[in-house]
Amino acid sequence: MTAASTSMGGAESGRSARPPLTFEVVLSWSLVVLSALFAFLVQSGPFLSSSWMLGDIAYHRGVAYTMQGGAWQGEGPYAGFLSYYGGLYPLLLGIAAEALSTTFDQVVSVVSWFTTLAWPAALLLLGRRLWPSDRLAVGLFVAFGTAGAPLAVDASAIRDWGVLPSAANSWPLFPRDVALVLMVLAAWAALHDRRAVRVLGTGGLLGATILFHAQVGLVACWLIAAWFAWRAWRARDRRPLAELVAVGLVSLAASAWWWWPRLEALTRSSRLVLGNYGEREPLRLDPAGFISAFGVTGILAILGLALLLARRTVVTRPALLLAWLVALLPFVVADRVGADLELFSERRIWLLLSPAIVGLAALAAARLVLYLPRWAGVAFVVLVLLSSAPATIVTAARAGTAWEPGVTPGRPFEASSFVPLWRSLNRRVQDEGTFTVVTYDTYAAWTWSFSGAQVVSLWLPGTFTLGFDPEDLTGLGYLQRVRLLDDAFSQGRKGLCKLARRVGAEGFVLDERPGLIGTYDLTPASRFRLDPAGRDTAPLRRTVGPQVEYVDAQSYDLLALRKGGRFRVGWVAPRLRLLAVEVWIDSSTPKAALTVDVDGTSYELGRGLGPGWHQLTLDLPRGVREVIEIEALRGLQLRRVTGFVPMDGRTGTGPTYLPLAELCGATS
Repeated sequence: MTAASTSMGGAESGRSARPPLTFEVVLSWSLVVLSALFAFLVQSGPFLSSSWMLGDIAYHRGVAYTMQGGAWQGEGPYAGFLSYYGGLYPLLLGIAAEALSTTFDQVVSVVSWFTTLAWPAALLLLGRRLWPSDRLAVGLFVAFGTAGAPLAVDASAIRDWGVLPSAANSWPLFPRDVALVLMVLAAWAALHDRRAVRVLGTGGLLGATILFHAQVGLVACWLIAAWFAWRAWRARDRRPLAELVAVGLVSLAASAWWWWPRLEALTRSSRLVLGNYGEREPLRLDPAGFISAFGVTGILAILGLALLLARRTVVTRPALLLAWLVALLPFVVADRVGADLELFSERRIWLLLSPAIVGLAALAAARLVLYLPRWAGVAFVVLVLLSSAPATIVTAARAGTAWEPGVTPGRPFEASSFVPLWRSLNRRVQDEGTFTVVTYDTYAAWTWSFSGAQVVSLWLPGTFTLGFDPEDLTGLGYLQRVRLLDDAFSQGRKGLCKLARRVGAEGFVLDERPGLIGTYDLTPASRFRLDPAGRDTAPLRRTVGPQVEYVDAQSYDLLALRKGGRFRVGWVAPRLRLLAVEVWIDSSTPKAALTVDVDGTSYELGRGLGPGWHQLTLDLPRGVREVIEIEALRGLQLRRVTGFVPMDGRTGTGPTYLPLAELCGATS
């Protein structure tokens, strides 16, 4: 009998006989229970709730809201533009939000509390498959995988960019987190004794992984293929290869709902547009960085790898951990040699490697605990887990303060003005299906994200990935859309109505003041934007004129003017009565911040302002007949310029929705 068959048989007998209450069993189950409590009581926030989630969730929420309008595949911010990132996450949560008459964010908040338990449960299942007769290794696997944290305490390197699964399990739930759980469950199914589970279960779980996160799904498929191929090679048996083919067919069938429409879209699109912004420096883990990122778990994993290799367990179940490393580590090498793997960055691959690293650490720790006296073994486990406390505290603090209601990244919004408007638009999306509005560049991304109402053009925040070329799918490319919007807002009401009719928009989201409506608008930086395909490799700051720099702030873009820097708005608007200029000022000064030249007359604005965002206003009773030009008197950054014209019936202050007929009924 081979080692593989012995292991499989031992698994059945180990499950049928209840283990005696030995020290190892008691410690193992104590770790499992404590891990579940830690996940539910700590990694839930505890029980955080937000109505203003951003990051990747901002994009998924927009997709979910388009699904509420009947676009079951999910659409991006443009009408008819298939979402690159569709799938079960936005569909299920969007359906739940609509059924419960609540927001996507509230559903995510509550679901995230309970799904924290999914990760320790998945680790428990896989651990019992890997070590059917080693309860202690199973308990340590669950504990290290749930609570293990890095030694570094840099907040940005833990929660959002961490490489240990504990960071991925922290509130709130992302598609990546679901996919990571499914990847572990697929590994569990691949180790099962019953062929039906190995084939149907593994294939179904891989299909579900693709539906939640295509990138993780592809890596999971590669991992499972490597494991079945390893089994076939080591056992000199072709049956695992036949099973692998069946698994592949099942996974393709299970995920066809997602990938088939996108395959069709890819045949119509001349390219994939996956990178949208210049991200931080790519992760490159050297030995010291590995220890810092994986903490004590990483140290133990090195020892565990040595133990596994020394035992030559290349056919038995723990060999899955070796196959995991062999299958995924080449992606790390490829990313480092300049292959520009947008789908498989080194940071993401380390995260997907982390279950195997945790498994190796658990194997080593189990041997050490049994070698030590019982009190010392328990103390060792406690110390290992306590080493994660600093990073865990930082992670929890960051989760609790990451998204303050009413604030988009780096820029305040008045939630009291926007939330009722966006909820009203969301109801229109649910009732009418696809619903397009014309709105300012500065409002467009968040209007789509928080309502599902699609827009003509927008600045792409770093988390908004187009995926496909919009020109091929909608007839208008990204930069074409930017120019169309800028041109329309440079002509006021006439230009807006012409644009709305061209794109089939149902109405407008515009700012109002008593007796005024903002029909002129410009994001100064928009004139210097790049195509999304080239944005990710461009510098975040680049000179575009004398004393003028373009700034890609990822969540928005700005035009930085040093003292003497000038920007020409270029509107000819005789009916203009109020000009609003939004700026970011770095430091305090009693002097004016800028001058606005209107038809040869210069006005100083922003005297005595402190650092931060400011909206400077200028009354223009005679309108603008020639030119508007802004000159910086100190270093500042231009965010937005808006012009208001008279309109009867306007009594509020802030954003409002106007149906097409209300603004354009008398306009040719």
